[in-house]
Amino acid sequence: MLPISARLISRTPLLLQREKAGYWIFQGIFVLIIFSVNAVGILLANTTDTAIPITSEQLAELKRLMADFIRLAWVEGVLEIALIFLLTHALHLYSRRRGWLEETVPRLVARASVACVVLGWVMAMTLHAVSLLAFDLPNESPFLSRNSALLMLARWPTAALEIAAWCALYYGFQAYTRLSRLQLERLQQEAAAKDARLDTIAAQLNPHFLFNSLNTVRGLIEEDPDRARDSVTALARVLRASLENTRQRLIPLAEEMETVEAHLSLEIARHGTRLTVTGEIAPEALTAMVPPLLIQTLVENAIKHGVAAQPGPGFVRYAARIEHSALRVEIHNGGELGRLGDGLGLIHTRERLLLLFGSADLLELFAGTDGVTARVRIPQNLPTEHTP
Repeated sequence: MLPISARLISRTPLLLQREKAGYWIFQGIFVLIIFSVNAVGILLANTTDTAIPITSEQLAELKRLMADFIRLAWVEGVLEIALIFLLTHALHLYSRRRGWLEETVPRLVARASVACVVLGWVMAMTLHAVSLLAFDLPNESPFLSRNSALLMLARWPTAALEIAAWCALYYGFQAYTRLSRLQLERLQQEAAAKDARLDTIAAQLNPHFLFNSLNTVRGLIEEDPDRARDSVTALARVLRASLENTRQRLIPLAEEMETVEAHLSLEIARHGTRLTVTGEIAPEALTAMVPPLLIQTLVENAIKHGVAAQPGPGFVRYAARIEHSALRVEIHNGGELGRLGDGLGLIHTRERLLLLFGSADLLELFAGTDGVTARVRIPQNLPTEHTP
C-alpha cells in the first residue's frame, strides 16, 4: 500500500524534474508571442490607402516612405525579440545568483519593478539608436530629427511593459516551482518519518512476541520434550515469517494466517485443554492485504487477556471476510474489557493503522455477554505493493 504522502509525491509536476528544459521552452514561447504581436501590427499597418486626393508623384513618395518604415519595423521587430531574449536571460541569471527567489514577495516585486524600468530603458535606447543609425532617419525626416528624444521616451513604456510581462510569468513560474519543491521535500520527509516509525514499531513488536513465545517453549522443555521440539519448530516458522515481512507494509492474509496458526500451536502447547481455538476464513478473504503481524498481535492479545489472565478454560474465535471493499477481521475471547485497550500491542496496532491508512478508528474493542471482541477493518480499494 502506498502511503498518502507517497501517492502525492508521485503526482508532483514533471517540470520539477525538467526545470532547465522548461525554462528554455518558456523563453522560446515568450519571444515568439512578442514577435507574433509585432508582426500582426506591421501587416495591418502595411497600406498606402488614403482618403486625401494626392498626385501620382506624392503617391510614389508615400509608398517609398511606407516601404522604408515597414522595412525598419521588421528590423526593429527582429532586434526587439533578440534584445528581450538576451536581457531577460541576463535577468534570469542575475536574479538566481543574487537569490531573489529567497526574498519575500514585496522585496521580489520591488526588485523586479526596478529591473523592468532599467531594462526597458536599455531596450528603448538600443532600438532607437539602431533606427537612427541604420536608416539615417534624421536626414530623411526633419520631424524625427527634431523629436528624437520624445520618440525614444515613447518606446520606453512599451519596452518596460514587455519586460514586466516576462517577469510576471517567469517569477510566477519560479514561485510555483519552488512551492512544489518545498511540498515535495516536506512530503518526502513525512514519508521517511512514517517509514522510520513503522520500522520502530516492527522492531518493538518482534521482541515482544519473541519473549512470550520463548516463555511458552521454556515451560514445555521439562514437561514434554517432544512437544517442546514441535514448539521450537513452530517458533522458528513464526520468526522466519516475521523476519521476512519486516520490510513489507502489506502481505496477503493467507501468509499472515500461517504465522497466526504457528503462534496458536505454541499457545495450545502451553495452555493445553484450557485453550479452545476456532476460526472461519472466507475463501475470498485469503488474498486480501493486511499489515504483517497485525492479526497475530490481536490473537496474542486475546489469548493473553482471555485465557492466561484468568483461571479455568478459555477460548479464542476468529473470523475474516470481505465487506464493503474492506477486509473485516473479528477476534473474540472470553475475557473482560478492563484495561485491554492500554496494552502495548493494541497501541502499536492503532498507530500502524493510522500511519498506513490514515485512521486509528479502524480497530474497535467492545464487550459482549460472553467476552470481548476486537474488530479491525482494513481497506482494500487502494493500490497495494509487497515492498515499501
